[in-house]
Amino acid sequence: MEEGTDPTVSGNVVAGGYTGIYIDAPTGSITGNTVLGSLLGITLVADGPSVKSNSTFNTVDYGIYVATNVAASVIESNTIRTVNQPGSLDTSGTGIELGCNTVSSSKVNSNTLLDLKYGYGNTLAGFAGSNTYVGVVTDVNPCTTDDVSKKASAAARLKFLGQSRGQ
Repeated sequence: MEEGTDPTVSGNVVAGGYTGIYIDAPTGSITGNTVLGSLLGITLVADGPSVKSNSTFNTVDYGIYVATNVAASVIESNTIRTVNQPGSLDTSGTGIELGCNTVSSSKVNSNTLLDLKYGYGNTLAGFAGSNTYVGVVTDVNPCTTDDVSKKASAAARLKFLGQSRGQ
């Protein structure tokens, strides 16, 4: 779901692929879907859409990947089971990856996380959430100081021939 749309994505079964459901829209809802065996289950790139009551099974890296600060989106009542790197004998993946973004526990909660290395990965200090954890090695894995400083440092943006300053 790309920018400029107001998608409602519900009741789908998605199997395989790089990302099961990718949402880069500022509004909408992702509800009641099942994602099986993709690299990333659901990827939230823009703040605004709700991600509720979805299930991801046997993804490789993350059940849900949050690639933005969250002030409006609500991510709740999702079930994430078994995130595992190929060839790994133990659980090795993360249920919900927050990427050191600013995300309130009140916006991401009531999720069921099963058979994972990390329930939540790369959380800022103070993140807790009220969730169900079963077979999870570490419920909440915080960002390190190094992770936060890398995220805060601005990278140079390339300018292409014919491109104005604001593009």
